[in-house]
Amino acid sequence: MNACAAALLTTGFGCAYTQVADHSSDGAAPKNRSERPRRFPGPDQAVRLDGDREACELALLVTGEVDPPENVWRTIRDDLDNIRQYSSISMPELREISYRPVYRVTSLVLVFDFGAAERIREHTYTDWDELNRTWGTRVESIRDRWDGRAEVTLATNLCVDLTAAIGDYRFLYGVSDVFPPKTEDDGSSIFMAYDDFERRYVFRDAWGTCEDGCDQSRFVFIRIAGLSPHFQERYDPDIQPAPPWWDEAREIMRQNREWERVRGGQ
Repeated sequence: MNACAAALLTTGFGCAYTQVADHSSDGAAPKNRSERPRRFPGPDQAVRLDGDREACELALLVTGEVDPPENVWRTIRDDLDNIRQYSSISMPELREISYRPVYRVTSLVLVFDFGAAERIREHTYTDWDELNRTWGTRVESIRDRWDGRAEVTLATNLCVDLTAAIGDYRFLYGVSDVFPPKTEDDGSSIFMAYDDFERRYVFRDAWGTCEDGCDQSRFVFIRIAGLSPHFQERYDPDIQPAPPWWDEAREIMRQNREWERVRGGQ
């Protein structure tokens, strides 16, 4: 175990040189910057594998933090619940659209040699177990590969960006690669911009062939200041002229995708 992981395990604080994303106010992609020692969420900030997970991943995106404030991801969760409730009759498709990041940063995939993978299966790899306790991770799956190595997928029940743990896991014995899993993009997703006074959401409903973009898509733009969402009309680019909010919505989508790729190390 390296010194950073040991410090986290014994004190709850990481190393002072931890790199986190900085979403600058001009809308540029996140930049790495040195940050104060991080402190991970306590048990009250654990998330479930449902709407909490979706809200956590959006909070990780828009704050650029390793462990975003609990009130941020809970606000996003409540927003999405309200949006889906308010739209259940007029825009039922919004209930079927969920956030689909380019990279799922609440998971990691590690490639191990055969010997290390066997120690994981037999629960005899002490450094591995200690690092998983540090980051609040659990083994989701182990898959043998054709080249004799194994892919181990980790996930966490904390609202934590596991890409910040890549440096710690990379130094484990037997590890040849560590990366966040890339999702299969079907085109539909949720995009958002967050500040203290207003949240803006773009729901994209896409279908057709989505290997390189999607054949068809439509969009809904939603503002929330306070509790009640303010819906704009649906926009279908194939049959409608661009609405006044379209440039703003496109910029939010562009920023989100750029930030996702930066957080995924691309």
